[in-house]
Amino acid sequence: MIDARRCFAPTVTWDPEVKAYFTHSFGQPAMERISQSLCRPSLKPTLRINTLKTSTTDAAEAVRKQLKLECAPLPHKYIHSTLVLPGTGPNTIDYDQCGGKEVVVNRYAAEAILKGAQVYAPGLLAATKGVLEGELVAVTVALEQQKPGKGG
Repeated sequence: MIDARRCFAPTVTWDPEVKAYFTHSFGQPAMERISQSLCRPSLKPTLRINTLKTSTTDAAEAVRKQLKLECAPLPHKYIHSTLVLPGTGPNTIDYDQCGGKEVVVNRYAAEAILKGAQVYAPGLLAATKGVLEGELVAVTVALEQQKPGKGG
């Protein structure tokens, strides 16, 4: 059985002044909905296409084949060099599938992973002993803490 601490319940930590401003502007219920929404990946991920090298139509078909989608991604309504991929969710998270194996990544890697990227060495901070390339793992994000007295 997986440790009870490993349940998926992400939260957003706001700068106190920003939180107070948003709460005053939108109200507490809306602020809670905004915070919860920021903890979930987008249901409409997008993909920017280098139209100097390929057309959005050709890229859409290549993406459809690569991801084994029933239909090709659609062009973005306003940004013509962008495709909108079909999203799903929210999905149930089952940590039993990864057998307790976990990797810890930095914030930059986590942002890329939420957009579909793989985990690469530069963003990897720690891993459960015995994790092998290609294995299914739980991904945890280590958020950098600002040092007292430092600007930034």
